[in-house]
Amino acid sequence: MEESGSIFVHAPNDFDILLAQYTSPIRDRFTLAHEIGHYYLHSNQGDNPIVATRKGSTRIEWEANWFAAELLMPRSEFQRIHRKLREWPAIACHFKVSVDAVKVRGSSLGIPS
Repeated sequence: MEESGSIFVHAPNDFDILLAQYTSPIRDRFTLAHEIGHYYLHSNQGDNPIVATRKGSTRIEWEANWFAAELLMPRSEFQRIHRKLREWPAIACHFKVSVDAVKVRGSSLGIPS
């Protein structure tokens, strides 16, 4: 197991997630949510052993990103906080994610950056 930002699902409730050694807690938080997305969406909660590594921009990577965004920035909470704070950096701080992640989530919800 060498590739950072990967999940190795062995069986139900048995998986390993690899994080980069030199990334920020904010980046790690999104990566963990993304890899958990693979566990729920693509391994059927461990029933199907998988290895998901960061390779390109495939459908399963998009799905894991959507899962992570929804998990960390739920629609109704995001909309409420956006109305209250308005500024991308403040919203990112609230959700403990990157400004880029907030902009992508806002765009997916029809909120222009």
